[in-house]
Amino acid sequence: MSDTLQQLETATKVEMIAKFVEAPATASSEAGEVEGAKNSVSPNPCKPDKIKTATKILIVDDQEYFRKKISDMLLEEKFVVLEADNGIQAMETYQQNKPDIVLLDITMPDMDGLAALKQLRSLDSRAKIVMLTALGQESIVLEAIKSGARDFVIKPFEREHLLNTISILMS
Repeated sequence: MSDTLQQLETATKVEMIAKFVEAPATASSEAGEVEGAKNSVSPNPCKPDKIKTATKILIVDDQEYFRKKISDMLLEEKFVVLEADNGIQAMETYQQNKPDIVLLDITMPDMDGLAALKQLRSLDSRAKIVMLTALGQESIVLEAIKSGARDFVIKPFEREHLLNTISILMS
């Protein structure tokens, strides 16, 4: 990706976060947290013909329950799943396995997501990293996007929203 295109992509993400900061209710809706959405059926954006069964996704979150929830979902979609519970383990796992996508929580012990993001990007400038965040962490998300995160997903999220984010990064 050219530097100009990457700067444009970053600028777009920064604008999106600015809107998120100004109107958190809108961001929640965009994140798939629309009231009643759990009962609706929407097509899976990661259709089998678009999924590379060898796609490796590293989930980095200190909450085991959350890692398992994401892992189970991704395994159902035939992704190869790797896990780490902090930024230090994420670095080790990334170096050993070279995942295609990293889902990185922001708030973790030992090494937080922002520090891990910066180290991962210095290790591999082409790393595809999606930040996992709770509402109220807008300034950290903004810094993460400026530091090279490709996207962010607000927890809790809908299955289709996360799969769509992954599908976009795979294309």
